[in-house]
Amino acid sequence: MIYLVFAARFVHFLGIVTLFGAFAIQQRAVARLLRASSVEEARPWLDILLPTRPMFASGVVMQLASGVYLGRGVETPWVIVAAVTMVLFGLLFALGPWRRLTSLARAFKDTPQDALALVAARGPWLVLALLNGAAIGLIWIMVAKPDLVGTLAVLLAMAAVGALVALAVFRPAAATT
Repeated sequence: MIYLVFAARFVHFLGIVTLFGAFAIQQRAVARLLRASSVEEARPWLDILLPTRPMFASGVVMQLASGVYLGRGVETPWVIVAAVTMVLFGLLFALGPWRRLTSLARAFKDTPQDALALVAARGPWLVLALLNGAAIGLIWIMVAKPDLVGTLAVLLAMAAVGALVALAVFRPAAATT
């Protein structure tokens, strides 16, 4: 039984590494993608972003599955909120960044002239940054194990910080005249 706990911890850490690996690639590539002034300049950044979809999804699954196993029988608020947050991560990523990346891949292939307009819409990229901030908050709550109010406050605050950073960093390319 103890080996199952060790295996679950290993998967949990692997999920953290995978999720933050995806975030690191996404944050840098999205910033560069937004600053691209041509399809040719943007295409390599999209090519870097596309493989992060399964990275993100597998990181969420590893975190959720191992976290539920490790947290079974534990009714502390941070464990429950963390599990619900991982489910929300999967849903928000699927509805925002995943869909945008899929649309971009299609646009770059079928109608490259329209692709940059899709890139410039920052909504899905803000969701991505919000999730990144919330993930940092999850690390904090796993370490500090606060009560319900503290857990929610940290998650919301870090999600807001992620979105604010994105507003500053994720700026589209300046229009050329």
